[in-house]
Amino acid sequence: MVQLISHRGPDFQSVWRDPKRIVCLGHARLAIVDLDATSNQPFHSSCGQYVVVFNGEIYNYQEIRRELERIGHEFRTNSDTEVLLQSYAEYGPTCLELLDGMFAFAIWDSRKGYLFIARDRFGEKPFYYTKSDEGFVFASEIKAITRSDRKNFEIRKKFIFNFLEYGHVSNPQSTSETMYENIFKLPKATYKIIDSNGSELVSKKYWNPIQNVVKGISIEEASSRFYKLFEESVRLRLGADVEVGSSLSGGLDSSAIVATISQVMKPRQNNQKVFTARFKDYSKDEGHLVEEMLRSYPGLTSRQVYPNASDLSSEIDQLVHHQEEPFPTTSILAQYKVMQLVQKSGVKVLLDGQGADEYLGGYESHHKRYLKELFDCSDSSYSSALAAYNEKYGVNFKGYTKPGFISSLSHFKARFLSFFNTNLSNPVVSDCFRSNISKEEAYRFTPSNRLNHLLYLSYTEGWGLENLLRYADRNAMAFSIETRMPFLSHKLVEYVQSLPPGYKINKVWSKFVLRKSVENLVPNSIVWNINKVGFETPEPVWFEQLFKTLDYKRALEKMTDLRIVDSDEFDSRVRWRMYIMAKYL
Repeated sequence: MVQLISHRGPDFQSVWRDPKRIVCLGHARLAIVDLDATSNQPFHSSCGQYVVVFNGEIYNYQEIRRELERIGHEFRTNSDTEVLLQSYAEYGPTCLELLDGMFAFAIWDSRKGYLFIARDRFGEKPFYYTKSDEGFVFASEIKAITRSDRKNFEIRKKFIFNFLEYGHVSNPQSTSETMYENIFKLPKATYKIIDSNGSELVSKKYWNPIQNVVKGISIEEASSRFYKLFEESVRLRLGADVEVGSSLSGGLDSSAIVATISQVMKPRQNNQKVFTARFKDYSKDEGHLVEEMLRSYPGLTSRQVYPNASDLSSEIDQLVHHQEEPFPTTSILAQYKVMQLVQKSGVKVLLDGQGADEYLGGYESHHKRYLKELFDCSDSSYSSALAAYNEKYGVNFKGYTKPGFISSLSHFKARFLSFFNTNLSNPVVSDCFRSNISKEEAYRFTPSNRLNHLLYLSYTEGWGLENLLRYADRNAMAFSIETRMPFLSHKLVEYVQSLPPGYKINKVWSKFVLRKSVENLVPNSIVWNINKVGFETPEPVWFEQLFKTLDYKRALEKMTDLRIVDSDEFDSRVRWRMYIMAKYL
């Protein structure tokens, strides 16, 4: 099992079995904090009662350590691993409330005879498990579990349906499900206690970010407080005993991180390395915005990579191997190639901008909910907001008036309201396959009538963020790189959750409080750029090349032989989903 995930931790691997042969723990270490061998895992407490295996980082571990030392704890290493273990020894499960970090860990308590397992608030780090005749088996990646159990784990039929019809890879009603029968993931912000027989004794969600909306705060006050929390998050995530770099896409989020690092690192900003995916002869390439940042911060060292269709063809099998579950677009390749570039540069930690869109209103669907909320509340600002959209987008926004509003949401309806419709106008799967899935089993999303609630669901439920974090974790760990997300500070998220909707979306501007907070640090061409791109790839060109290959024909034959589909009369994005799903069947 450890060998199968050695790419996640190439610096040291070890396995420990307790004398009673009740529990066996293994670990593959990527050494980031305290590189000394005394911090290798599995890590044992001085008293001998506890043993921990831990994946991730506790960013505020030094602050926690000082408090533990104040009340009498002694430490033999400088690692966050030991701080985590002693925090649990002192506080039990409530230690999780103290942690600012990304983590998945398991602590064996030999005195009480049980295993305590926990996962971070947003699901940045993975934790998979299964229950079998061998007991409770867990790992950071699915491949380690399937190898250890030597069972044929079947793929859930409703997962296949869900992915092919809608491109979605989670079940929001059962966040522990994976695409494989009998393999589960520990839900984010959750801990469990497992007894010595492998049975679950306790399961509890330990974090809920719902906040009361504050009133009477100005946008200047809000943006100042936002940036203070954001800067603190960036500073904490720079802590490492190895070199740290950043991704830089040319978008607002990554630019805000790079600019803030330059503020925090003064006068050492000349050492900051940034990494970018570019696309030749592509209208949505954001290289000109990256160049703007490089001119604004001349101390940056830029490394760039140009992914192409040939890369996709030659590396698709490695992507499938590392991701372990399907991915609906090719943008994942851009991130994969960036991580490959990072590894070649010698950097081991990369700061990345994931997460901001989910709670700051960065997606098109968020704008639609914002306008509908203004209309439903008879808000006087509705007319001015609609006028701003019409001025910016012209006829494209006529659908936001009341008569056309619901129809303007039509292509989001399946995703956000119901994941099963027996009367789809363009069904993908065959009638034969569809008949094997009951309406009661279909994945469904809870509808939301308010922007703040929609944003809350987008990062707490299975609405996309955890999938994006899975892509990032697997792509980075494939090259033994640790990614850190400054926007996923729970203090920052809780604060934004407390702000009125208009501070997240203000007329045509998404992520408004973020834009205001960095408008003096990031070039105006980026801060007030309304077009969201990210690492968007030139898919139409890539698909044209990919679908001519014999490999795609074999994939289609597999799907038809299994009677999942009965034609190829679909658009290129659906054909891509069929191609990827076939890789897992």
